Amino acid sequence: MVDIDARISQIELITGYTFTEKPLCAEALQMEAPEVSYFISGSWHLVKKNKDLESVGDTIIAVVLCTKWYNFRDDQGKRLPVGIWDKLIRQKYLCNKNLARAGFAAGIDKCIIKNPGLVRATNDMVANTMEAVIGAAYLDSNESLDIAGSIMEKLGLNTHSLLTAP
Repeated sequence: MVDIDARISQIELITGYTFTEKPLCAEALQMEAPEVSYFISGSWHLVKKNKDLESVGDTIIAVVLCTKWYNFRDDQGKRLPVGIWDKLIRQKYLCNKNLARAGFAAGIDKCIIKNPGLVRATNDMVANTMEAVIGAAYLDSNESLDIAGSIMEKLGLNTHSLLTAP
């Protein structure tokens, strides 16, 4: 049997965020089946697959990064062209390859609740779970973009030199 509480604790350690609603974190990690019952924090919960949270996280990651791009000014006080956002930041930072790289580096792959027949999480599973975890934390924190941004920074997702002040 999967120790869901241990996986939730590990995600909290990795992200630096403590979930108020533990089942929401479990949903972010659940890739085993469409719905599964898990014993979380002393009671049973029906937990859906992380697909919906993945959509939330994908959007929140884009909002956080785009806002950083928008607010960034070069050493002459000018905003960078939108092409910089699209080609150098959005396409590289929001792609599954980068999300998977960051997820494996952080150990997210070891927290995924996957089908027992799978030995190892795939790149897509890790990328999708990264999005779902950020989406879950965003919702759990009363929709705080600051919380989402700090998790992204801890996971290495918003550290591009063009997103930090000169």
